[in-house]
Amino acid sequence: MIKTIKLILIKPNPWQPRQDMDPDGIGELARSISRDGLLQAPVGRITPGGDTYQLAIGHRRVAALRLLGKDESPLDVQELTDQQMFELAISENLVRKEDRKSTRLNSSHSL
Repeated sequence: MIKTIKLILIKPNPWQPRQDMDPDGIGELARSISRDGLLQAPVGRITPGGDTYQLAIGHRRVAALRLLGKDESPLDVQELTDQQMFELAISENLVRKEDRKSTRLNSSHSL
């Protein structure tokens, strides 16, 4: 279920393998969101206490929204186990890595 959540209530995934985000990449994503809107809501879950939310995927999108000075974000709130949180974080990072390889390959063919 997609809900609008205050950004201060959205916490990172403790199983997120990528600890550092490229500031230039976040800036580029923020410009894209400003121009085109947020194309896909981040995914997360309610924390056990029920007062905050924990991101499964979408850390870069949330960082870009914060950079834009936004106070809220849509969040696809799901019932996720710790194992699912870990698996989603790993799979998102693998997809991003493959997308970067594909983009570089396509760019080199354009030359």
